[in-house]
Formats: sequence, C-alpha cells, structure tokens
Amino acid sequence: TKGVSVLLFDAFGAPPWESRRLYTACWQEGCIKCWELSPPLTDRQPKLAGEIAVGGFVNDVAALSPFGLLTAQSAGMKPQPGESLRTWNLKQTPFRPTTRAMVNAIKDDTSGAAKSLGDGGAHGAAPKAGEAAVAKAGDGEEGAENDSPVAVDEFGYLAKSQMVYLHYRGVRAISLWPRPGRREVTPHMAATVSKDVLAVSRIGIDGCSLQPAEWQQADPHDMVDVNVLKHECANKLWTGDNGGMVRCWDINASGRGLVSSLGTGASGWLSSMEIWESAGMMCCSHSSGMVFLDTRAGKVVSDMKKKEAVGALAALNADS
Repeated sequence: TKGVSVLLFDAFGAPPWESRRLYTACWQEGCIKCWELSPPLTDRQPKLAGEIAVGGFVNDVAALSPFGLLTAQSAGMKPQPGESLRTWNLKQTPFRPTTRAMVNAIKDDTSGAAKSLGDGGAHGAAPKAGEAAVAKAGDGEEGAENDSPVAVDEFGYLAKSQMVYLHYRGVRAISLWPRPGRREVTPHMAATVSKDVLAVSRIGIDGCSLQPAEWQQADPHDMVDVNVLKHECANKLWTGDNGGMVRCWDINASGRGLVSSLGTGASGWLSSMEIWESAGMMCCSHSSGMVFLDTRAGKVVSDMKKKEAVGALAALNADS
C-alpha cells in the first residue's frame, strides 16, 4: 500500500485545447496530486498543478465531470458519517481548470481573425505552449487563495468538499456509468461500495455532487471486505471481496437484487476487475494471480497463478 495506489487519466481534456491531466493518489499519505502531461518539448517532465489532502487513506478516485471529482477513502479506526466519500469542485482546489470554459472561447475581433479569449482578452494572456491550463489566484474563482501546490490541508480545501452521508466504513471502490473513456462521454450514475453498503447514486446536474442514493443494499458480502466494483451495464453491477467471491447485482430486480454469487478460486483478496459484456467474460486479479470467468455460465475459464500478487488490471475499452 505504499507509494501511488490510484492512477486516473482525465478523459475530459486533451491537446491541443489544453494539457492532458493525470491524477495520482497515495494511499498512505492520504493525498491526491494533479499533473499536466503536455509540457513544452524542451521539458518533458510532468508539471505538478496542485495537491489536496482528502482526510483519509485514498482507495479510489473518479472524475464525474470536467469540474468534479469523487474520492473514496478509509477514514481511520472511528470514521464519522460522510468522511469516507467526498465530492470536490475543482474550481475550489489548487488545480482549478477554469480555462476549460474560457481559454478556448472565441471572441469578436475587428481584424476578422478568430481569437480565443486567452489571446490577451479580458481573461488574461494565453498560456504558453504546454503550460498548465490552471487559473491563477485572483481570476475570479472563489477559494483561489493560493496558487502554489498545497501538500496539506493548509487552506481549508477539505472543508470545501461535500461529504456524502452514505457509508460508515471506508469506501473501497467507485464505478461510473456510462464508463468514461472519451471526451464525449459524461457519466450520470455513480456506484460506491464499502463493507457495510453498496449504493448507486445519480450525479448532480452541476457535475460536482451526488444526489441521494436511488438504490442501496446493506452488508453486500456478509461482513466481508469488498475491494472491487464494476458496472457491466446500466443496471448490473459486479463486486468482489477479500475471500475471492464475486457477486452480480441488478438494481432493477425485486428483493435484494442479488443475481448470482460465484467463487473465483482465488486464494486471497481480489484487487481489480474488468468485464466484457458482449463476450460474457470477466477477468479478476488477486493476491495470487489472475482468473477469467464466464459470467453467463458462472464458471472459471482460466486460472493463471503468479508468484507475486497482481495489483491491478486495465482495459482500453469494453470491446478490447
């Protein structure tokens, strides 16, 4: 659990309009850092745009919109309600992407040439090639007290986040639907899971908040820690626990919504999951290797044992 535990590419911004962003989170330090990945050709090092403390050990991070983040954390031995799940308005953090709405807007020009507002208009000078598209203090954003990266919650950014009063135990995983991956896709549902609750909530119209849960189930894995969560489709979810068990949930089904419960054969905790709905295939990584399952037949197709634990899986898209 030492070092970087979460990596998240921001799918809402990309060159040439702005620098691509990467969010990294460190479980042990309890912080999230934002990096700009399109620096000038003379300097290919990522540029740190800012850092925020989330008030707990970071388990997962999800981008709700161009301006919103959702963080899942474990808040310690005696967590308070709302501490394990927080939403963030990026305009009120050290990495404020305000130029997403301004720097590329077209303004009127007497010469007839199209210029962006960042070409020297009312919003200030345009960023140089590869410069981070991050607002400076005084650009009119509330909460822009300091423009330098903040290693701790020195300026009260934690108080500006919104606590989601849904889980008491630490939230282990987040799953968004539709799955973000392209700039044109904006998720509208967010599923979260902890040892005590599995819930699905609608993302607020502002893109920076969660509405009250539309569906939830208590104790999803019979008091076993749940580590992974993934949408198969809009109404189906899969969860996996420390005992190597995966469960399928249908939010439209009657009763508890539990469709099936499958044993993966894993001898330890599950760490990650990928699903290919059209093929009816699932791949799970765990502390002793990887396993492929046929979700329709409910059988293990292939069990690949490894000498070391497999920490994570990543697929390009649902068809890859």
